Parts: sequence; structure tokens; C-alpha cells
Amino acid sequence: MGLLVALVLASQNPATPPPTELRLELLTPAGGRGSLAAQQWGRWFEAAGHTVRTRRQRVGDVAEVSEQTRRTSRLVTVRFVMDEAGTLRVEGKTFPRGGSASLRKALADWQTFGAAGQPSGQRNWGIAREPLTAIGRAAAAPATDAATVAELAASMTAHFERPVRIDPILDRTRRLPLSPPLAVGTAAAWQLEAVEMGWMPSREPNGDVVIAIRPLDPLCWPVGWPVPRNIRADRPLPGLFKTISLPAEPLPLPEFLGRVEEASGTVVLGLAGQLRKRGDWAGEDVGLQRPQAAAFPIVKRQLMRRQLTVSMRLDDAGTGFLRFEPFTPQAAGNSELPAAAETTATPPPAVAEAITRFRTAEVAPPKTLIP
Repeated sequence: MGLLVALVLASQNPATPPPTELRLELLTPAGGRGSLAAQQWGRWFEAAGHTVRTRRQRVGDVAEVSEQTRRTSRLVTVRFVMDEAGTLRVEGKTFPRGGSASLRKALADWQTFGAAGQPSGQRNWGIAREPLTAIGRAAAAPATDAATVAELAASMTAHFERPVRIDPILDRTRRLPLSPPLAVGTAAAWQLEAVEMGWMPSREPNGDVVIAIRPLDPLCWPVGWPVPRNIRADRPLPGLFKTISLPAEPLPLPEFLGRVEEASGTVVLGLAGQLRKRGDWAGEDVGLQRPQAAAFPIVKRQLMRRQLTVSMRLDDAGTGFLRFEPFTPQAAGNSELPAAAETTATPPPAVAEAITRFRTAEVAPPKTLIP
């Protein structure tokens, strides 16, 4: 077992939060209104095991949650602003008079995760801009191959320079398909997707940001980022629009796509796990009447004939690739190339830069579009 693998496997438990003091302030409306509601809130917080300091709101006071880190502990201050109806507000959260289970949960989350709160359900996995940008830049590096989940975790530890946590319920020895020649973040997402796993950045209770390998769900890092519909397909996928030499003899579709990748320099990536389950996806062999042609319309036609949907995507380095997967009803009746599923995460810097470049660059129209 290599040193990196040993480090990954020895560091699976999330870090425990530091001792946290929760300081609560309740600001009442000016003019003395709301004193009865403030008293009721004081009794509610006391029953919930907290002490709240009440005072009138002054000019410049705002509802906020702040955090002060000490040597071995942290202080989290929650400042609620109460309106005349007795409703508490703080940073987009609203708690009606009388208390609620949602307020108890919020207090517990601040106690555990600090001012940033519970990361689940937050945009960008609840991670601040600086560490998220660093992860996005690291995800743009070229992928290195890994045969198992444990080897991939070790490789990601080196790429991201962060601990990688593998969910204990997952099989670390599970074998993975060969890595596609894409950026490491996208390639790892595709390899893990093939075995119904995924990866994502994760903020731990002590504030550290790590990489988590977990069961596959919509929150995981995507296999490529959507290309906006107003960008012409020849911009992210120029190799598929050039006139190239394609095999004239009939070939099985997987082999034909491999030849297209080699000739065009463009990755054509399937959804490995689902396609394995659907063994008939390759269908009949592909034979061409015009071996000198642009590959894009041919590939699109052959895939759609097999009830496979096609989408343009960008890997974490901003490089375009073509993705295909089993047909879904959502794509029915759409003759255009559908965009990849929307994500609540901000794309890595290289992806945003590529999209800007595609929108502003003057690209000559493709010479050959006839299959």
C-alpha cells in the first residue's frame, strides 16, 4: 500500500468541531414596541438551553451571524432583529413568534458548524469563495489513471492537496473504468459515476474543507459543465466540425467513436454504468458513404438513432467534450443539442473563462456539415 493511500484510509472520520460558545443577541424595535414578545423569546431561549441578551435596535445595527476564532475554541455571535409582530430575522432566515423546530435546528447548526452553518442545501456546498476557487483550479489539472476507489482517493489527495474522505459504506477496493483524457475533477466524477459513486467538496464542522467520496446523488461534482445554448457547437467542439478521415468500412459503434476521438481530438464520453446495464446500445455497425466528412452530424445521428441523448459539456479545464447517455423523456422532442443538467454550483474558473472566450471569439463557420 502506497503512502498516500495509507494516509487517505487513515483519515476517514470528519474532524470534530472545536468548543463553541454561542452568544445570542435580540434587537427589539425602536420606541419600546415589542417588549412582551421579547420577554416571550427570552423564556423560549432559556427553555432551549440558551441565554439571549435583549436591547433596542440602534442606527446601523443589522441582523448577522459572525464568528471569532480563538486558540482552541470559537465564539459564534447571532444577532437577531425582531419586528413589531415578534418575528426574528437573521441572514435570510425568519423565525415566527413562539419559537419553532427550525430555530432549534439553526442554533444546533451554528453550534456545530460555526457562523457558516450547516453546509447541506447551501449553494456551492456551503464553501467560501476562496477554497472553492482553489478546488476548481486544482480540478483543471490533467487526470492520472487509478484502478480502484482507494487509488483514486490517493491521486485526488495529491491533486487537491486536501484530505479525501471515503464514505465508510463504500467499497474502497471497487475497480474503476479507465480514466478519460480530461481534467482530473471531471474524469474522477465519470469514473466514480460508473460505480454509482461521486465526489464533492465538503466543509467539516471545524471549518476545514476536504474532498468527500460518497454514494452518487445530484449534489456530487458534475461530469462536465453545461455549455450555454447561445454558444455555437463548433466553438467548444471544433475538432468535430473539421473535415476528417473517417473509417469507410462498417464498424461497431464503440470502435467507430474511438476512431472519431482519435481523428478529431475530441472526447466522446458515454455514461458507463447505465450503458453497461443496457447492453444493446451499440446497435448495428456504422458504415459511411463519405469517409471524408465532419464527424459531428454523423455522431449525433448515430447516437440519437439508438435512443441516446447527446450534450455538449466542458471539463474543469474548459475543454469541450461530447457526452451521451440513455434517452430520457425530458429530452423528447428537442431536436437541438440539450444542455447538461443545471447545477447549483459555480463552475471552476477555467470553465467561466472558456465560456467568455467562446462568446467573444470570432470563429469561422465550419466548412463541411454534410455527413
